[in-house]
Amino acid sequence: MKKTRRQRELLKSGALLLFLLLWLVWMAPYARGEEIPSRQGTLSLIEAVEHAWEYNLSMLDSRDAVEISRSALRIAEEETFDPTVTLKGSLGITGEFSSGVEVMVQDVIPLRGIGIEPTDTRKAEIDLEAAVRQLLLTRDDVTIQVMGAYFNVLTEERIRDANRMAAQMAETAYEDTLVLFGQRNATKQDLLGAEQRLIEAEFNLERSETALHLARERLNRLLGLAKGTRPVLENTFVPNGMHPDLASLLSRAREDHPGLLEITDELEKVRLDLDDVRRARQPRIGVTGTLVEEDWSFTLGSQSPQWDLGWELRGQVTDRDDFTLHNTAAGEFSPRDTGWGAGIEVTWVPFDGGMGRERERQGEIRTQQLERRLQARRDTLELDIEEAYQEVLRTANRYQLATLSSRIEHKNFVAREQQMREGFITDREFHAAEYQFLLARLNEDESSHEAMLALARLYQTAGVAIPLNEITGMNDL
Repeated sequence: MKKTRRQRELLKSGALLLFLLLWLVWMAPYARGEEIPSRQGTLSLIEAVEHAWEYNLSMLDSRDAVEISRSALRIAEEETFDPTVTLKGSLGITGEFSSGVEVMVQDVIPLRGIGIEPTDTRKAEIDLEAAVRQLLLTRDDVTIQVMGAYFNVLTEERIRDANRMAAQMAETAYEDTLVLFGQRNATKQDLLGAEQRLIEAEFNLERSETALHLARERLNRLLGLAKGTRPVLENTFVPNGMHPDLASLLSRAREDHPGLLEITDELEKVRLDLDDVRRARQPRIGVTGTLVEEDWSFTLGSQSPQWDLGWELRGQVTDRDDFTLHNTAAGEFSPRDTGWGAGIEVTWVPFDGGMGRERERQGEIRTQQLERRLQARRDTLELDIEEAYQEVLRTANRYQLATLSSRIEHKNFVAREQQMREGFITDREFHAAEYQFLLARLNEDESSHEAMLALARLYQTAGVAIPLNEITGMNDL
């Protein structure tokens, strides 16, 4: 029967709606605030790592720590004109009504290069350097975590496939045994044994499905993805660079290893504190100048050892004609009424009850502790790197053996397939060879993942940024 034009249009519309429905169902796991970067529906390892760098909670916290340290450094430097303005109003009745407004503007101008650099500024610089370094360390740590979670999903997928095939083979074996039992060519014990193996295979399959689900959710958690997201992962890894230059890694670690820099920074901060304690016991010289007028005053002063220039402008307005300025902004070198004044003062604390000396002693002890820790860290650093290097060699050797075993099982699988086609073996024997090849592939993949993780940990131990593209042979980050 020939379809009308209306029917053809309805069919076209229905096909379009069906296509859209299927597309929405396929894209549903990806519907979230941040889309997963992928190529042709597949999430590569590098894309997963990049996504974790952007949305992983540890990375976000580390970035916030860097911004906080930058803010603290800006406060410590005070290199911009940012005076403090204070307004104070008063309303009172002391025999008669009076009111007034007081305005005070204050600031400190750092005179860098003239006196001693403030220790707070240097400490803030050290904290910022440490925060940036920690961000890089967190990035490498997240990279290894994502690699492990990514590889774990791939491994669990292989295990699930192997257990699925094992369950199918066990079911076939049970059915064969059941037929043989009906023909009285198998005993009841044979049938019970086949049934037990089938139950075990089904249990293993169910357990592997659960393990795969948990592995996927762990990866989602690391990447900051919504629960239930199921991106397709790449599984075409060939470990590269399995023989890195050990001498170069050791040399770089001695120069700028994060662990050594952390102790060095802490040592510098302790020495800065110790300098502050010693300077506090030394005489201080202060210079002050003040200009006072009827309703305003200006004070300028500086003090050793920093010699930073502090200034203050204070003015008052009142509705009383007989108002007299109370020059609270000025010091003892200010005139009592109007005019100008200047002076020099020397402050010295010859004895503070022994507190300064005790603080100095504590700083000296802390300095010695950190110097010992720094030397001990240098002594153990080379050993840690060499141990990580040996682990790389071990995993590389295991990968080579697993690859060789996989090739052998593949040749056996191809030979069995040909034998089955020619009728020399049954499909049961062929599936057994196929299952062994699948197990060999699983072992090869696991050893490949282990080798790449060992290499990444070697770079992390040496304090070198992990060259993920070099390790995996994938596109550059």
